[in-house]
Amino acid sequence: MTGVVGLGLASQAHANNTNYIVGSTAFRSATYNAIRALYNPGFIEVTYGNATAAKGNQMMWIGTATNSGISGTTVIKAVWSGLGGRHPRD
Repeated sequence: MTGVVGLGLASQAHANNTNYIVGSTAFRSATYNAIRALYNPGFIEVTYGNATAAKGNQMMWIGTATNSGISGTTVIKAVWSGLGGRHPRD
């Protein structure tokens, strides 16, 4: 999963980029861990919908991911539902 997330971000390897992910809750845990692994220490994580961060229905990460060859600030916003759907941008 890390490779898939990294590949998607590498295609946008420029400063200050925002990426949106919409998916099924079945893939939430693996994607959550893969995204966290991309970021350098000190990133910001915001989750909604559950007291356990990894089980939130809406997530956002902000920080640098230079370990993945991406420069600048990278923002990832994710929405999880039972069936997938449309991301409510901003």
